[in-house]
Amino acid sequence: MPNEITDAVAGSLLSIYALHTEEPWNALDASLPGVLAKYLQIEPRSNQTVSLLSIPSGICLPRHRHAGPVCVYTVLGRWQYLEHDWIAEQGSFVQEAAGSCHTPEVFDHHGYTAITLNWVCGDLEIMSRSGKVVGLENADTACWRRANSPYCVGSLIPRTLDASLGRHHIDGSLTHWAE
Repeated sequence: MPNEITDAVAGSLLSIYALHTEEPWNALDASLPGVLAKYLQIEPRSNQTVSLLSIPSGICLPRHRHAGPVCVYTVLGRWQYLEHDWIAEQGSFVQEAAGSCHTPEVFDHHGYTAITLNWVCGDLEIMSRSGKVVGLENADTACWRRANSPYCVGSLIPRTLDASLGRHHIDGSLTHWAE
């Protein structure tokens, strides 16, 4: 019975994907070759996104911290957080609390790409190896990436907060997460 349920859910998610085939896959960052995002919903007012993320096997994403809750459903492949001992596989559902910090890695599983469905609330702070916040991902950067598709590269954009305006401003397009 569990496999039937997993297959039904995966089939439903692939139907959602099929409904959004006109949406482009967007390159996430030049330093992460082959990592793509397909935005199903971007809601700037509430700073929420729903997206499919495609990550080639063997890729480790930058360490990051979530300002709000995140839900991740694994459509295909296997992945883990380096900080934990569990493995997410096809059909896995992961709920992340606000404030959680982790480093996702996709297993080299017969060369397969992992595809996850992600619901993200709030900012995702990209961190360097030394723990410094070097960039933000959020509904604003998703809008920017979607508007600049399909030639978007280097878009984990380092940003600063302009306190007088209460808005984020783009400082440039270089990522420094590997520092």
